[in-house]
Amino acid sequence: MASVFPIEIYEHIMELAVENRAPSFTKVYMLSWSLVCRAWRRQCRPYLFQFMRYRYTDLPALYTIRQRIVERPDLASLVEVIEVEHTRKPYGSEIEMFPIVIYKHFPRLRRINIFLEGAMTWRTYPHRYFRVSHLRFESVTELLLRGLVLRHTSELDIHLSMFPRLRTLCLTNIYWFPEAEKGWPSSPRFMPPITDLQLGEVKV
Repeated sequence: MASVFPIEIYEHIMELAVENRAPSFTKVYMLSWSLVCRAWRRQCRPYLFQFMRYRYTDLPALYTIRQRIVERPDLASLVEVIEVEHTRKPYGSEIEMFPIVIYKHFPRLRRINIFLEGAMTWRTYPHRYFRVSHLRFESVTELLLRGLVLRHTSELDIHLSMFPRLRTLCLTNIYWFPEAEKGWPSSPRFMPPITDLQLGEVKV
């Protein structure tokens, strides 16, 4: 059964939903709309799977997601943005394993958003998530970090080294404590070719 509305109307609604970053809203309504016009299902897929949010707190859930991704590489190739939200167990194994288990299965991944709450108590240095320096994700060009504590410049170096082609770096709600002779953090040893640096509430 074909839709009585022009396809442009649905496309416009999808664009608005994606801009508002409401993946749950998008998925529910996109699936229902795709049933109206079966031929349109393929066209809505890029909007359905472009954005992925991860906020689980157990390791089995992480591997379950990977299994689904491995089974559907056609859908994994549509993911461009991953958002990691972590509000509990900041040093849990599930967040530490995230880059190793998930990132490599998204060939078109271009942006990563990492949101950690309680920045005053969470440091990145002892966190293995930020110590996987042997990994390289060439497709990622945008990175957003929120809610981190940086006491040593090497903490930022290790994280940035995973993204050698990074162009946009956004730091917000970052606590960077001075540990240098003049009271200011030293420059990072490794710096990708960043052309757009965005700062929002960075405390030094």
